[in-house]
Amino acid sequence: MRILYLSACIAFSVFNAPGQLRAEQLTLDQAVKLALEVNPMLEIQRQIVAEARAERLSRSLLPNPLLTYNREELELTEAGGGEWILAAEMPLDFIWRRGPLLSEAEASIEAENYGLAALREQVRLETSLAYIETHFGRQELQARQRSSEILQEIREKSRVLKSEGDMSGYDQRRITFEVFRSRRDQVLAENALGESEKKLNLLVYQDSLSRKVETVESFPKQLPELSAERLVATALERRADLKRSRTRISALRAAVQAAKRGALPGLGVSLGYKRQVDGFEGPVGYFNLRLPLFDRNQGAVAGNQARLNAGEVTVAAQERQITAEVETACQNYLRLREQLAEYRANMLDNPELLIETASFSYLEGEVSLVEWIDAVRTYTEDAVIRFGLLRDCYLSLYRLELLTGGDLH
Repeated sequence: MRILYLSACIAFSVFNAPGQLRAEQLTLDQAVKLALEVNPMLEIQRQIVAEARAERLSRSLLPNPLLTYNREELELTEAGGGEWILAAEMPLDFIWRRGPLLSEAEASIEAENYGLAALREQVRLETSLAYIETHFGRQELQARQRSSEILQEIREKSRVLKSEGDMSGYDQRRITFEVFRSRRDQVLAENALGESEKKLNLLVYQDSLSRKVETVESFPKQLPELSAERLVATALERRADLKRSRTRISALRAAVQAAKRGALPGLGVSLGYKRQVDGFEGPVGYFNLRLPLFDRNQGAVAGNQARLNAGEVTVAAQERQITAEVETACQNYLRLREQLAEYRANMLDNPELLIETASFSYLEGEVSLVEWIDAVRTYTEDAVIRFGLLRDCYLSLYRLELLTGGDLH
C-alpha cells in the first residue's frame, strides 16, 4: 500500500510540477467567450452601469414631506392654555423639474451600456489579436525549428566530408555560420511567441495562469471582399463608442433643460390641523413661493450648455476620425489580401520539396553547398512570408471589425 501511495504522489508531482502548463485546446470564438467572462474591466463597467441606474432611481423618487408642529403657550395671558398647529408640507416644484432629470439619468444609463458594448468589442479584438499572433507564431517557430534541424544535419555531414577531404574549411565555416544564424532567429521567434502566449493566457484565464491556450485553425476560410464606402456607413451606424457619445449628447440636452427648469419659481403646499385657545379647531393650509430674483441658476445653465457644445464638436470629430480610420484600414486589408492571393498562386504548396530536392542534388554533386543552404533558407523565408501574410490579413480583418463595430465575416 505504501508503494502504491508513493507512486501516486510521484505521478501527481510530475504532472503538476512547476513550469508544466496544462494546455487546453480552444477555438478563437471559445477563447473570446472566456475572455469576456473574466475580464475585470468589463465588471468595472457593469458597476458603472449599476451606478447610473441607482442615480435614475434616486431621481424617480418623490420628495419627502416635511412634518411641522407649532405651539403657542398662552398661560401668561388672561386666556391661559395654548394653541398648536400640526401640518405636513410637500414641495410641488418637483413636478416640472423631475422630467428632464429623469431623461438625463436614462440617457446616462444608455450611454454607459454602450460603453460596456464598446469595451466588449475592445476585449474581443485584443483576444483575437493575441490568438492570431500566438497561432501563426507557433507555426513560424515550427518551420524555424525544422530549418535548424536540417542545418544541423548538414553540419554533421560536413564534418564527415571535411575529414575525408571532400569539403573545404571555408564551406564548413559557412555551414556553421548558417547554423548559428538560424538558432538566433529561432530564439527571437521563441521570445516573440512567449510574449503573445503570455498575453493570450492572461486575457483568457486571468489569474489561472497554470493553464495554457492551445490554438487551432478556427479562422474564416475565405477572406471577404470589402468595400470602404460600405464599411464607413456600417461603422457610423453601429459603433458602440459613437453611440455612447451621441447618447451623452441627449443626456447633456436634458441637463440643460433641467438647469433651466431649476430657474423656475419653487412652490410648496402645506396642510394641517389647528386648535385655538378659545376652543375653535379645524384644518388649515398655506403655500410658499420661492421667487428666483437673484439666483436664476445662470451658472448651471451656462455650464451645461458649454458641455453640450463641446460634446457636439466631439461627436463630429469622432465621426471624421472613424471615417478616416476605416478607409485606411480597408485599403491595408485589401492590399494584404491581394498579396496573399498572389503569393499562394505562385508558390509551392509543399515547400519542403525544395529541401528534399536540394539535399538529393547535393549528395549527387549536382548543386553546390551554397545552393543547398540557400534551399533551406528559402524554406524558412517561405514559412515566414506565408504565415506572416496570413497573420497580417487576419489581424487587419479583426481590426476592421473593431473599427466597424461588429462581425464582417
